[in-house]
Amino acid sequence: SGSTKTSEEEIDRIVHLEHRKVLVRRGVFALLAIVALLSARAAILTITNVSSVAAWVDVHKIDVSAPEPAIVQDIVVTDGMALKVGEPIATLSNRPLEIELANAEADKRILEARLEGLRTILGGRSDMLHTEEALATQAYQQAKVRREETQQSLEAVRSHAEKLTALAARGIVSLTDQAKAEQAVAEVTERAALADRAVDDAKARVASARSGFFVGDSRSTGYEPAALSLSVRELEEQIDAASVNITGLKSRLSELSMTSPCNCVVSEILLLPGERTVAQQPVMRLEPTGQAKTVSAFVKHSDARRLQIGQRATVFLADGRRDRNAVITDIKTTTHLASEDKLFNRDLNPERYSELSIRLSDEYSDAPGTAVETTIHWPFLRWLANIFQV
Repeated sequence: SGSTKTSEEEIDRIVHLEHRKVLVRRGVFALLAIVALLSARAAILTITNVSSVAAWVDVHKIDVSAPEPAIVQDIVVTDGMALKVGEPIATLSNRPLEIELANAEADKRILEARLEGLRTILGGRSDMLHTEEALATQAYQQAKVRREETQQSLEAVRSHAEKLTALAARGIVSLTDQAKAEQAVAEVTERAALADRAVDDAKARVASARSGFFVGDSRSTGYEPAALSLSVRELEEQIDAASVNITGLKSRLSELSMTSPCNCVVSEILLLPGERTVAQQPVMRLEPTGQAKTVSAFVKHSDARRLQIGQRATVFLADGRRDRNAVITDIKTTTHLASEDKLFNRDLNPERYSELSIRLSDEYSDAPGTAVETTIHWPFLRWLANIFQV
């Protein structure tokens, strides 16, 4: 029985040892399979993928600049604040411009007061001229009537004097009566001459009234209708010019109330209240939102020749997200490899690398402007790459 027990233990030991060998062999085979699978994955990804050596999300920032020299009066936004088009962001102050506007408005009011006064004078002057013309016309008519009466009297005394002269020659009347008749003719003739002059004077008065002047008027006073009308036109032109100037000044002042030009996020505030700014100096930077963003990626020329515009790419964003449906929109040879934001510092030879423009999907329009990684798959092997893509 002792030998039987020993044999059973030996058998159990051998079975256990064989079982361990089987497990070891299976483990080795599994390890070899994993190594082979990883090697195959690396080989397939190497064959099917084109990876960028450097890439970053392009961020288009808008500088909101002061239109002219001013002082920052107020900043009503903060860093990272979301804005809509037309929302106020800052107020600038330009005291000299405000004083210039106040002076221009005061000058315009003075011109308007002068214009109103001249129009009043011109209106009153016109009434006076109408009255003078009526009086002159009446005097002219009366002078003509008196001249006609004088002419009739002259004809009568001349006829009477001629009769007396004929009778005196025959001795019927005395020479004294003849002399009186001739004296009467002379007096009436003088009266007729005065009547003619009165008619001429009245006619000249009518003409003067109709032309804007009358007796006692002086051209040097500047109140003649023609001169007044000219002054009115000159003032109207000056007022129009003043209005244009005031409109321009108000427009310039309105530009000092700065508003957001787009749906944006405040990226950086460059000036604080109380600080001075020169013309076209940026006050803050805004980053537009809701717009598709583009990735600038650099690949070797040999890899770029395998790519096409419209081909899809995978972009690994800095915040951990992954855009598998990004699209190549442009392929060009780069002449430099530098970024304004210094997103990377690799020194790459531009003769060996091409630049790709890759448009991100719309849902990644909020991607931060940082360095990223990109991978482009050959279209006909993309399905195979997706199998091994983590």
